[in-house]
Amino acid sequence: MAKRPHARSLLIALCAALCAAGAAIAQPQYPSPTLGEATRVMRTPTGAPAPVDMIAKVMRRVDLDDYRLPGEGDYCAALQRAHDAIPGGAIHLPVGVVQLGTSSQACQIEWTRPIRLVGQGWSETHVSGSVIYIPAPPVGWNGAATFHVTSTAARGSVFSGFSIRQDQPPPAAGWTPTVYPPVWSLSNTAGGVIITDLLAAPVYDLVRADLSGRLEVSHIRGQVLHSVVAVDRSYDSDRYDAWHIWPYWSSHASVRDWQQSNLVAMTLGRVDTPFVDRIFMIWGRTLLAASGSANGVPSKIKAGALACDGCYKAVTVSANNVTGSIASLMWQGRTRPRLPASARRDPAAARLTCRASRRA
Repeated sequence: MAKRPHARSLLIALCAALCAAGAAIAQPQYPSPTLGEATRVMRTPTGAPAPVDMIAKVMRRVDLDDYRLPGEGDYCAALQRAHDAIPGGAIHLPVGVVQLGTSSQACQIEWTRPIRLVGQGWSETHVSGSVIYIPAPPVGWNGAATFHVTSTAARGSVFSGFSIRQDQPPPAAGWTPTVYPPVWSLSNTAGGVIITDLLAAPVYDLVRADLSGRLEVSHIRGQVLHSVVAVDRSYDSDRYDAWHIWPYWSSHASVRDWQQSNLVAMTLGRVDTPFVDRIFMIWGRTLLAASGSANGVPSKIKAGALACDGCYKAVTVSANNVTGSIASLMWQGRTRPRLPASARRDPAAARLTCRASRRA
């Protein structure tokens, strides 16, 4: 009878095969610690050779620099290639600036797989960590988001551990921001996607979601100018937790005045049982707007601690039959000049507005 292979022999053979495959891959060069595209060194001179793709499918972990081709001016195409190369797992951002898009070509990544996009952390001084830089969209851009997360196959995606910077005009009298599409647009995921541990430095709109469900947006820091989250048709318990929205980028009076007239941190359309807790915002129009939509109204809102400083209103309810509870609400109103008549609904600027009708 032939001898069965010994387990140790099989292990040695497997290790030898993996070592041989590894030897075929060029030794990586690591990025320069200096920020900026001009000083960055790519890990491989020719993009992603076949052995890298083979190991990526086994290990399900890739480095973004391995997918950037010579001569590419930004990382948009490289990130799409890295996403398309693995069925799931993680894409690791390098330390430094990762530019997505140019002044003449906006970037949109189609995200359709359960992949984690993981940065190397962030710093409030921009001297370390991973920074996603999104230039101002070109004139005529159709408004699509930078990350379009779509289909149920994308459930399980996580975006974490980096800062996001968008171009804005220098603060001055009469300041108005450059309008950007949201960084993330979620559609038809109908399940869990997590966006967490981010610094907005600054960001115009962060997340817009339709037909999501079990969406988590948590541990968000920095200056969001117009909207953190706007969500509709979410039928299964989103979670919005641990936001600290403050004038990280600019505390100029004109920026403050614009935000107090326009910034709505959270807009809820048809949403069931969202959990909301540990949210702080300074200088905004409204922290939580239960506005409803043509698809229905928010129901069973479960809010813990909300705090809004220097805000026009903390919470607005502008639809019938909204239900929910808030355990703790701190509101400190505007101490600056009043909003212009065109921007305010009522001169009293009440802390809580509610229009409700008797339920049958």
